[in-house]
Amino acid sequence: MQGFKRFASVQPFYPETETSMAISYAKWSLTDLRKEQARIERAIASKEGKQKKTVLAQVTNIARKHGFSLGELTDAPPSAAKAPRKSTKKKSALKGAKVAPKYRSKTDKSLTWTGRGRTPLWVQDYEKKGGNRDDLLIKKK
Repeated sequence: MQGFKRFASVQPFYPETETSMAISYAKWSLTDLRKEQARIERAIASKEGKQKKTVLAQVTNIARKHGFSLGELTDAPPSAAKAPRKSTKKKSALKGAKVAPKYRSKTDKSLTWTGRGRTPLWVQDYEKKGGNRDDLLIKKK
């Protein structure tokens, strides 16, 4: 009851007891409610932390009794607990750079292709009609 001295008329709710009644927060100020909420959240976090440590210790002991480590039982790779590393590979300075077109359509001069990636339909159609891809090359001046 130490934390409730300023709320002498309000009794705390203790779920373990059958005779307890819920706290009536109607008369509390918003500031007091927020302080109480923060206190409860800290208590919950503390309780969860203690429970996790207890359960982890119990599970670790059971695993050891049977000759296993906790990592072996969870199928976690040994490096899973470590922070992910940054890649040490150097990226190409040309990656993502614009490439000049290598081919241009004979019928529509706005259609161009760099020669990389999938062959465009207009090139495929030209080749189906018996044309040679080299005919579409853009001549350098």
